[in-house]
Amino acid sequence: MTGGRGWSSLDPSRSGGEPWHVGAPSHFGLARKDCLGTSAGRASKVWYTVANGVLSDVYEPTIDNTNVETMQFVVTDGRTFTELQARDTTYEVSTDHSGMTCTITSASRAGRYR
Repeated sequence: MTGGRGWSSLDPSRSGGEPWHVGAPSHFGLARKDCLGTSAGRASKVWYTVANGVLSDVYEPTIDNTNVETMQFVVTDGRTFTELQARDTTYEVSTDHSGMTCTITSASRAGRYR
């Protein structure tokens, strides 16, 4: 890759016929994760990660297939404020003694909720 652009084979007309050429900018999600999880039962084929206090990836039906990149809460009173979880909250990560349970606690920077 050069110049911050990703390789793409989606438009062969731009490459002079070569199968790989410089295309749209590449995108990589945040690598540092706070938590990784799945269901406690064997039937689930869903895995998820949390980064920066928000649901960052959902993988389904296999762990190499991301279906949701970021999902966060939007909190509002309907009139005077609207806050986005990633932008307007702080968060804390805690685990139980086994390290197998991850709890994310978000709090409004303005002190409106926790």
